[in-house]
Amino acid sequence: MTDRPSGVDTQATNAEERRSPQIAVVALLLCGVLPWVAIGNAPGDTTYVMGYGLVNTNPFVLLTLPEFFSQTLGFESLPRSLQAWPVGLVCYVGALASAIGGAVFDREDPRVTGGLVVLTAVAGLFVWSRFAFRTGSQAIPIAPIAFAAVAWWWYLPAFTSGLPASERSE
Repeated sequence: MTDRPSGVDTQATNAEERRSPQIAVVALLLCGVLPWVAIGNAPGDTTYVMGYGLVNTNPFVLLTLPEFFSQTLGFESLPRSLQAWPVGLVCYVGALASAIGGAVFDREDPRVTGGLVVLTAVAGLFVWSRFAFRTGSQAIPIAPIAFAAVAWWWYLPAFTSGLPASERSE
């Protein structure tokens, strides 16, 4: 039994706790269009590692993730820091699908969504570390910071309570 004031709809409150708000879905969508890492190659020449591929500015070139793999010796030949890139993309797609499922169908465990968002941020940081520390490039982790902010802002409460939303009492 919970101590709720009379007139408070317990089912509605629990449903709101079990799903992502629509603004969190919008934030996740916006994170998906941000570059994961911006790499300064030379003045006027920047390469952006996006979730879906590489974008170079001078000359403008778009290399999708499948094209990237076809031009390398495949996933296994990449350093671990770059292997995190497609893994992070899978985590992002899972987080987005989970958040949309919560916002639209009212079916979500925010701990799963938040965990996938955190894993996406960590994967982005692994990719960034490849360029920031190993190549000496000027690299800025843009999307990993945004993903971490989304995880902190909207999904941290799901982790700090220690209970599923359906079992929390207020």
